[in-house]
Amino acid sequence: MTVKTWHNGNEVFYINEKWVHADGSDGYNYKPCPVCGKLPHDDGRDACLQKIPGVTSACCGHGEALRSVVVFENGKWLRGKEAIKFLEKWK
Repeated sequence: MTVKTWHNGNEVFYINEKWVHADGSDGYNYKPCPVCGKLPHDDGRDACLQKIPGVTSACCGHGEALRSVVVFENGKWLRGKEAIKFLEKWK
């Protein structure tokens, strides 16, 4: 069974019990964001985002608005265009 997901804006596949990038490289290694060309911060945050008070996790979507998400400490979520709008002030 093959599973596909995204890691820092790059497609990653689970094949033969390991994660690999579309080019066959190790899926556990970060690749640069296809939009900004930067690797994530050491703490895993997207390179384009600052630490955001009250937010437990966030993704800029790496050029795909539908993949953007913000998760707040209170459990509230923003997705898509709402998330992009919120994140603009934290870049």
